[in-house]
Amino acid sequence: MAANGMTNAERISRWDTLVNNLEPKLTDFPHLSATLVELKTVLIEARDLTYKRDDLRAAAQNNNADLGDLVQRGDKIRAGWAPACSSTTASPAKC
Repeated sequence: MAANGMTNAERISRWDTLVNNLEPKLTDFPHLSATLVELKTVLIEARDLTYKRDDLRAAAQNNNADLGDLVQRGDKIRAGWAPACSSTTASPAKC
């Protein structure tokens, strides 16, 4: 466990460890039960957002790969026009 780390993952990991260690001993610390419930709620929300972020990151990587493929395809199509655009009678607007 990262005792002093300040990344989101390290902080969330500390919360998880605290919840897991405190839950079995909650009868010894009844005054902490409301706070523990609140921390568990925050922990669940943080995990959910982490999963969503990871899904969005994966989707963005896929989109970037697809976009790269489309750009290459577009460049090949445009390159096919080069002979027509190099003629002296071709209008720049047509190329």
